[in-house]
Amino acid sequence: MLKHTSVTQRRVEQFIDRDLREHLVSETVELETQFLHGHFSSGKAAAAAKGWKPIKNGFHWGPAYSRGWYSVAGNIPKNWENRDIVLMYGRKEISFRRDGVVEGTLWSKNQVVGGLDFGHQYFRLSDDMIAKGKVDILCETYAHNKECVVHGWEQPRTAKPERFEGFLLCALNPDLLQFFFDCEQAMSL
Repeated sequence: MLKHTSVTQRRVEQFIDRDLREHLVSETVELETQFLHGHFSSGKAAAAAKGWKPIKNGFHWGPAYSRGWYSVAGNIPKNWENRDIVLMYGRKEISFRRDGVVEGTLWSKNQVVGGLDFGHQYFRLSDDMIAKGKVDILCETYAHNKECVVHGWEQPRTAKPERFEGFLLCALNPDLLQFFFDCEQAMSL
């Protein structure tokens, strides 16, 4: 094993990517989502506003840096008792990639309860939400500027750069998640 450390390292990386990561989330449910474009001072003001419309995966909106709100709702399956239930955006994997993520502030009952971004890809539901068996969350977000560059000239902006990827309710395996984080940490040493 010590003789071929690069081979051992690749095997561990493959285990993390091919075996461990796909078992972190055991079950998923797609949640219904509505969208409202605009700036509001609070979740209560956004919820009361008119103009919400149901959307599906692939919905585009913009322009860059404009604000939008997602209203996410659904029922928690009854057979998910005693599980860690989380809200995820886009895909059911914990990958810490920047593509296909939402950067948003989560609101429930007119209070900020959390956020989602590339470093925080899931939001653990509160015991109160789980006890009620329902998810009812607003996500305040903004449209990214896909043409932003560090060096050189910025390309002309896309009219509607933000693409909706969908919200999922997921049953998470907390023991495997901890093992996953331990493996990721060990590989970074």
